[in-house]
Amino acid sequence: MGHWLDIRHLLPAALLLAGACSGPPLILPAPPPPVPAVASSAVGRAVLTLAASTPTVPPEVQVRDDTIRYPITGSTMSEIARQLGIGRGNSDSDYVGATAAKVQWQFAPKRHGDTCAISDVLVTLDIQTRLPEWVHPEHVPVTLIRQWSAFLDATQQHENGHRNIALHTAVAIARSLMDEHGLACAELDQLANASAHAEWELGNQHQITYDAATRNGETQGSRWPPFLDRPAGTQPAP
Repeated sequence: MGHWLDIRHLLPAALLLAGACSGPPLILPAPPPPVPAVASSAVGRAVLTLAASTPTVPPEVQVRDDTIRYPITGSTMSEIARQLGIGRGNSDSDYVGATAAKVQWQFAPKRHGDTCAISDVLVTLDIQTRLPEWVHPEHVPVTLIRQWSAFLDATQQHENGHRNIALHTAVAIARSLMDEHGLACAELDQLANASAHAEWELGNQHQITYDAATRNGETQGSRWPPFLDRPAGTQPAP
């Protein structure tokens, strides 16, 4: 038996436009946003720790990763911002970075006398990550290249957090299924699937909390245009 659930975790493009009437719009760096209160809560700290760690994946969990890189061009901060904002509407292409995770689980009942247990557990996790790739001209300012590199690193860090949470969720689903034993055979399918669904829902809530705690990656540095220099002694959120 198999069950597919699909959830998308998206990082919106953050563009701040400022312009003068006498000329084209200019993009000005924004100060870093304040760290959300949820990031310092017990739940927020636990989710940030989860996002920062890659679990050991047991043989019962199969992972398939796919990364799509879409090209953007431009030689100035404003041109890059316009490229990142192309096609803005209600589709996945409206986001700077995106992580989609799809999970399937399957198992077989195994009778032990009057009760049943679960055997042959297999959880399949498909992860697709979408990231921008800047194809820039030869002669662009070194500062802009460094700013882009820092922005892309932060975006990848944020999306990797979503990936880690999806991995933790898949592992939790596998463990929940393997822990099911001593059940009435007629109820095994319903109870096992309910347990797996509960783990997936918890993982989905972790994804939502992660975005709230990082402002969709902004506090990690994933924002274009880049932040203004931080005051001495301050650090971005994990």
